[in-house]
Amino acid sequence: MRIERVLIENFRQYKNITFDFKQKGQYDLHIILGNNGIGKTNLLNAISWCLYGKESHLGNEKRAIKRINSNVLEEAISSGIENCNVSVAVTIGVDNKHITFERRQKFKANREAFEVKPDFIVTVISSSGNEVITDSEQIEHLLRQYIPKDIKEYFFFDGEQLDKYFISDQGEKIYQAIYNI
Repeated sequence: MRIERVLIENFRQYKNITFDFKQKGQYDLHIILGNNGIGKTNLLNAISWCLYGKESHLGNEKRAIKRINSNVLEEAISSGIENCNVSVAVTIGVDNKHITFERRQKFKANREAFEVKPDFIVTVISSSGNEVITDSEQIEHLLRQYIPKDIKEYFFFDGEQLDKYFISDQGEKIYQAIYNI
């Protein structure tokens, strides 16, 4: 399994951006470098929110800004548009097929930016055709099969938190996560 693409629309500081992760060789590791405040952690949060419905790398959730891009929200309010949308789509390649996990959330365009329950859909593209999955149990099964929630921290981690990976009791956690796979 490998992540091929992440599409982000109106998520925090991202208005409309695509990250393509081209395979460069047999061993495929992507490292994202950049100055503080440009969105490295929010890319992780976008992926985590898309796949699991939570932003794992969000500091203080109560103090965090709304998920909706503030500029998009302000433009909608001033234009009289009723709703704004946030969406993140993560496409993985596995077993000769492409699976796109997409979470979409609507926000009421007002100062409170009231959130509507997000939609989560999965599209599987294989040689036998396309299949759209909306059943939450089927989606959970695919997530457990390819990107299990209990080992996500080993796929997606914030380099600023690397010291946690070297704590002595982490060895047992890593062992258990690999054993579970």
